Amino acid sequence: MKDAPGKGFVFTLNLILPGLGQIVSGRWIAGGAILLSALVFFFLGVYYALSPLFAMIRELLDGAESPTEYKIELTKVFVCFGLVVLLWGVGLADGFRNTKQQKEDGE
Repeated sequence: MKDAPGKGFVFTLNLILPGLGQIVSGRWIAGGAILLSALVFFFLGVYYALSPLFAMIRELLDGAESPTEYKIELTKVFVCFGLVVLLWGVGLADGFRNTKQQKEDGE
């Protein structure tokens, strides 16, 4: 049986990118789900934060005569980034718990 990576290694990988520690420790589905979800919510939050800016730049370059008011929907931005932080915490806790459980099963 392959030796499981240590708690510190899995924790460090999950700090770098949520779900990466699970993938390295052989839990492909859990790691992939956490990683994919975190990336989707991150890029969705970036989209909600920057789309009004890009729309304003596009309008200025097109030379529109009547200025439009653009607003960032902060609720959507905070929800998306909050879900990223939540997934990060779940990944850290799951990686720590699973590594501890694998160590106990191996003894």
